[in-house]
Amino acid sequence: MLSIISTVGMSVFGRQNTPLNEAVQKFQASAPQGVERILTGKSFPGEELYKQALRLLQAQSDDLSFLRAASAEINAIEGIQALHSSPSNNEYYFLASQSAGGALAARVLADFCTEHYQAAKSQPIVIDGLQVKDARSFRTTGLPYLIQTVYRLLEESGKKHLKAVINPTGGFKAAIPYLTLVGMLRRSQSVEVSCIHETSTELITLAGLPIVLDFESINEIFTVLKTCNANQTSGMDRSALVQGLGLAHNEQVEDHPLWSLFEQLDSEHYILSGLGSIALAELTVRNKRQKVWLSKQAADAFDKTKPGSTARRNYTTMLNRIHDPNNRVDPYRHTYKGSEFPAYKYKGNERLFYYEHPEGHILILELTCHVSDSDYSYETTPSELRDYSPTREWEVH
Repeated sequence: MLSIISTVGMSVFGRQNTPLNEAVQKFQASAPQGVERILTGKSFPGEELYKQALRLLQAQSDDLSFLRAASAEINAIEGIQALHSSPSNNEYYFLASQSAGGALAARVLADFCTEHYQAAKSQPIVIDGLQVKDARSFRTTGLPYLIQTVYRLLEESGKKHLKAVINPTGGFKAAIPYLTLVGMLRRSQSVEVSCIHETSTELITLAGLPIVLDFESINEIFTVLKTCNANQTSGMDRSALVQGLGLAHNEQVEDHPLWSLFEQLDSEHYILSGLGSIALAELTVRNKRQKVWLSKQAADAFDKTKPGSTARRNYTTMLNRIHDPNNRVDPYRHTYKGSEFPAYKYKGNERLFYYEHPEGHILILELTCHVSDSDYSYETTPSELRDYSPTREWEVH
């Protein structure tokens, strides 16, 4: 099953200058402040426009070419579901701008997916501050809230063992680079970023490229990032930021190696940049991880696998995921015959055996595989912990 997280535009209301689109534009210009009723109310502003758009989708829902042309978000969703052979029972989240039209579009899409794809869950979400009229609000509220919301949804999908796909096809094109970076940083958790051009049916997956940030160095200013984020609306005083970064009084924030995590709000105040918001969200997740250590036996076994081989890729995937307790539950957790320790299996013939140490870390005892294609027993099955000790810490990559 999938968890598809989509940013939302207005394409579900048709192209510009069409009657429905023009009606929605007029509604948005005169709509009252506050959009929560549009998301959840039984009766809400713009209800007739919502019903009209939903009826248009429902009336021709059996025509795939119509659906793909009717909405950029649905066009991408169709491609994502086809790629993963998962046409129904997925979860859908629609992230809309803080506008009446955005909220209306998100509700249309969420309610359509509930019915048409038999969604396990389908939810419209308005992102506070995500709009084009107030640049300051976008920088201080919209972009950070978008990033925080995406990370929250990714965490929820991980707990449910869902494949998470970020779909930035609709809505703010300026969000695509940031969401792509999130996908790249979360690639070890199998997160993808996929989008599609409105005139195409070919899906583009963007998060396949490796990217590395120096999180060891960034973690040294984790407290500063949190403080700056807590003052995101008004900005963190420049002198306090300079001091927190360990700079001399006469040095500038831009003199620090990690200056790009911050941006100037005004002459005396700084806020987190989009990259800074991502770094904070990513570190918050990473700092929750349990440390993973390889025994000498496990380290030797990993080093013997050929780089690029299926076994190396499978071991890497398992080791990248085992720090999270949510990934150490059924159907991944097994007690293997002949061993008193649990075995964690991801896929293929490979398994690892691990020990959950009382001090909180995970010790990988053995990395092992089937003896042969006809003998499904494993080459090594641990039975006594005293033969194993932490030798090398595993770094997620």
